Amino acid sequence: MNKVRVATWSEIEPGGLVHALVAGVDLVVVQWPDGEGHSVLYGRCVHRGALMADGHIDGDNLVCGIHSWDYRYDTGVSSYRDTDVLHKFSSVIEDDIVWVDGDEVAAWAESHPQPYVRDAYQGEYQDPTGTHDEPYVKHIHALAEDGLSRVGHHGVTGAMGVPREKLPKWDGLQILTAQLARPPLLDDHRVETEIVIGPAAEKPLRLDIPLFVSDMSFGSLSAEAKTALARGAEIAGTAIASGEGGMLPEEKAESSRYMYELASARFGFSWEKLSDVQAFHFKGGQAAKTGTGGHLPGPKVTPEIAAVREIPIGEPAISPARFPEWTKPSDRRVCDRGARADRRDSCWIQALCAAHRSRPSGCPRSWHRLCDPRWQGGRHRSGTPSLPKQHLGSDDSCACTSATIPRRCRRFKRHFDHHRWVAVACRLCQSACARR
Repeated sequence: MNKVRVATWSEIEPGGLVHALVAGVDLVVVQWPDGEGHSVLYGRCVHRGALMADGHIDGDNLVCGIHSWDYRYDTGVSSYRDTDVLHKFSSVIEDDIVWVDGDEVAAWAESHPQPYVRDAYQGEYQDPTGTHDEPYVKHIHALAEDGLSRVGHHGVTGAMGVPREKLPKWDGLQILTAQLARPPLLDDHRVETEIVIGPAAEKPLRLDIPLFVSDMSFGSLSAEAKTALARGAEIAGTAIASGEGGMLPEEKAESSRYMYELASARFGFSWEKLSDVQAFHFKGGQAAKTGTGGHLPGPKVTPEIAAVREIPIGEPAISPARFPEWTKPSDRRVCDRGARADRRDSCWIQALCAAHRSRPSGCPRSWHRLCDPRWQGGRHRSGTPSLPKQHLGSDDSCACTSATIPRRCRRFKRHFDHHRWVAVACRLCQSACARR
């Protein structure tokens, strides 16, 4: 037995409690009310980690001084629920000293790592995890200790993608079918799936199907994934968008329906490249990342990514929340240059959907005469701070049915209402949903 002193027996009153620290583990030394027996238990309440030495004896129980959780002082087992246990350590009293086995405590600590940083904020009185009712306690403590030094000035940033269970449920939509006023089609009637983007352009973008691979940039996806998606889109007769991370040559080589994006950071963008693409994709704002912009951590900026984006290797790639020179909707010259380029190529505008019922957020009415707007719902974005990721924008299912669409793009709403054609581009499936 590796004896470690934890208390002086004569200094403890009957029913008294003493705190001790061995191998980084908090202990509570209990002198039983009869003044004869004793026990040494793990010194933290299993509920919220309060120090049991700050509690008291009530009958047969050692009671936590914070929320009154109780445990038998002789065994450490709760009378209320026997799965709640304060571990009992071996101990002896010799020469008025209470001893425990330091090796036993150290071995227990290896299988039960202690989360308490005693020289940090709140020290030994930390509540490191909280409960289901207070799920942000750990995060609050981290911010109090480190501020934003470990998470960046926009707060915690999450990986791209949204868990399936958090996606809006399209099963909640009910499509009204044709019956009398508009007769239904017969089974042998041919239904075309082609869709045209930019029908007023000299070279409109024609897709065989109303789905396309939406804009995920090189950096959020690997070169292999981008190239494979482009090849698959080409086989399916549809398009792929570059994303705001610049034009990946291997991806571009696989696609004859390529959408080239201009976004606020202008990563790798040049107007000369528009002559070799089929659509100009203008990202009017950070869409679902409104107010914060996109974030690609520095460790992900490899030499290959840095070359495509034309940024330094290893430094974070931050997309501004808007174009720096764009302060009001009328400042649309940055888009006009692409949209009016000889009126040849189709133009695709991306904006946040349904922030206002009268039109997509920040999208001036005059733009709808130029090109095909695209509405992006509120929960589908990549490389974004977690707070806006969960609380900005509207679900796609709400957006496509509730938005009042102005001028040239009213055909989306009109044909949705009359069941002729639905072509609502959305990030739910990185696609558009179609019905003839």
